[in-house]
Amino acid sequence: MENATGLTSPTFDSSTQKTYESIIPPSLQFLFGSGGNILAIVILVISSKRHRWKPFYRLVLALAITDLSGNILVYPFVIKRYSSDFTFEYPLALCQHISFMFSFAFLGSALLVMVMSLDRFMAILFPFTYHSPKKNVRTLIMIIICWILSAIVCILPIAGLGKVKRFYPGSWCFIDFASHERNDEVTTYIYTIVGLIVFILTLFLNAAVIFALCRKMYMNRNNSGHRKRVKSDIYIITFLLAIVIVFSVCWIPLMAHMIKNINIPDPKDGKTELLVIRLAISNSNIDPWIYIVLRRENLEFFERCCKRGVSHTEESSQQSSAAALQQRKGTNETSTTV
Repeated sequence: MENATGLTSPTFDSSTQKTYESIIPPSLQFLFGSGGNILAIVILVISSKRHRWKPFYRLVLALAITDLSGNILVYPFVIKRYSSDFTFEYPLALCQHISFMFSFAFLGSALLVMVMSLDRFMAILFPFTYHSPKKNVRTLIMIIICWILSAIVCILPIAGLGKVKRFYPGSWCFIDFASHERNDEVTTYIYTIVGLIVFILTLFLNAAVIFALCRKMYMNRNNSGHRKRVKSDIYIITFLLAIVIVFSVCWIPLMAHMIKNINIPDPKDGKTELLVIRLAISNSNIDPWIYIVLRRENLEFFERCCKRGVSHTEESSQQSSAAALQQRKGTNETSTTV
C-alpha cells in the first residue's frame, strides 16, 4: 500500500503478523563488516611506506570507506529493530536514509571494483599512459565520480522518481522494485541497468588483463627482470580477481531479483528478498577480509612456506636415495669380500 509521503508499506502487517527472525545474522554482519573494514583501513595506513599510496591502493581505501559507511550508518537501526522484537518502526526519513545508504554502498562498491579493474587494465596494457605524473590526481577524480554517480542514481526515489519500501521483516528499506508504478519501474530499470553495465565491464576488463598478463609472461619468460615485475602484478590481480568473484556472487542475485520483480511482481516473496539483500551486504563484509588475507606479505609468506615444503621433500628424497645407494654399495662390497 502506498502513501503520499513516498514510502511504500511493507508486504506484511507487523501489527498482526508475528515476525520470527534471529538477530544473530545482522549482528554478525555488523561485527565482521565494520571490524574488517576498519582493520583493512588501519593496515593500509600502517603499510603505506611499502605501497606508497599507488593508485590501486587508493582505490582499495575508497572501497573500504564505502563499505564501512554502508555498514555503520545502517546496522545500528537494523539491530534496534530486531532487539525491539520488531516493534520499533522506521519513520519516513529513516527509511529513506537506510534505502539510500544500502543502494549507495552496493552501487558505489560495484563502480569502484570496476575502476580497480580499469586501473590494472591501463597499468598492464598501456603502461606509458598509466604512469603519468598526474596518476594520483586522476585516481582521486575517478573515486569522486564513482561516489557522485552512485549518489545521483540512489537519490532518485527520495527526490520523487519512485519511492522507497520497507521490506520483510521491516528491518531494511530499498528502492521499491516490486511496484508497477511508472516512476518506480524507471528507477528500478536505471539502477539495474547501471549495475549490469558495471558488472559486464568489470568482467571484460579482468579478462583482458589476464590475457595480456599471460601473453607477457610467455613472451618474456627468459627475462628475469620482467618476471619480477609480472610477479608484482600477479599479487594485485589475485586480490582483484577474488574481489570480482565475490562481487559477482553477491551482486547478481539482487540484480536478477529486481528485474524479475519488475516483470513478475511477487509482494509475498519476503524471505527471498531478505536473502538477496543479505547476500549483497555480505559483499561489503567479505571485501576487507579478502584484502587482509591476500596481502602481498601473506602471499609471499605462503609462497615461501610452499617452497620450503618442496625443498624439504626434495632433500628427504635425495637423502633417501643416497642412503639406498650407500646400502647397495655396502652390500656389493660384502659380496665381493666373501
